[in-house]
Amino acid sequence: MNTSADMPLVSVAMVVYRPDLDYLRQALTSILNQTFQQWEALIVEDPSERMGRDVVAALGDPRLRYLANPGRTCLIGQRNQTLAEARAELVAVLDGDDAAEPTRLQKQFEFLQSHAAVSVLGSQIRVIDPAGRPRGFRRFPLDHASIVGAMTRVVPLNHSSVMFRKSAVQAAGGYQPTAEGPAEDYHLWSRLAQRGAQFANLAEPLVRYRLHPGQMKALDTRRTIRAVLEVKQRYWVGAMDFRARLRMLQERLVLRLPEPLLLGLLVWMHYRDDLPGDPVRLLKRGTGTTTDRVWT
Repeated sequence: MNTSADMPLVSVAMVVYRPDLDYLRQALTSILNQTFQQWEALIVEDPSERMGRDVVAALGDPRLRYLANPGRTCLIGQRNQTLAEARAELVAVLDGDDAAEPTRLQKQFEFLQSHAAVSVLGSQIRVIDPAGRPRGFRRFPLDHASIVGAMTRVVPLNHSSVMFRKSAVQAAGGYQPTAEGPAEDYHLWSRLAQRGAQFANLAEPLVRYRLHPGQMKALDTRRTIRAVLEVKQRYWVGAMDFRARLRMLQERLVLRLPEPLLLGLLVWMHYRDDLPGDPVRLLKRGTGTTTDRVWT
């Protein structure tokens, strides 16, 4: 039986399906290398032709709790499974193609310990290409009012950077689907905001966020935009100013574009840099000169 001394203070939640095994190894190694060591990591994998089981086993750390489902479930089902299995009240999300900076868990844990009113804490993100080379960073608003105000226009937290209080997320119903597609994080933040939850983002990038062809945004851009529009219509349309309504109109208009052009525009809007050429080159090859530009 586990004693209180054995219990983790942070549960890291990771869902896996058809992973890139090298990216997965890097993601898990970034957790092993944290300055904060009182964690467990829950890796929930749905079956596919390319499984991450051996990557987890080779790392040989008992704090890596690997859970394999017998059949395909869904992304939201996997995310809620990590919540159900998490033994810590504080849950840190990390996707299997990203990597945490060494001080990420320490800094987020300490912030939430000293800010009891905050339920969800994110950070800025450093964007890397498929080869892991830094290409810039994306900035998110820091304080609660700015974050909630931005929710009428954009998703103002990077999901792979958040640490949240499990009890608050479960009280809000956990992750839930939209009718249109994948926007489970935006849906959750919107429900939490409606319930009065407090948000914050730390000012430094604590996650290396990888742009590559296997991401959900690259695989199904149109459904992602439709899902975001669904959440906006459900929770935020009554609070929108002119700028937010214009953004919503633009998102509806770009849905008419062909898929490759739609993806390129989406990447350009969120992750544009000052390099010449195709705006989706980060998703294709990750070529070009390293930059340190701020993307907003």
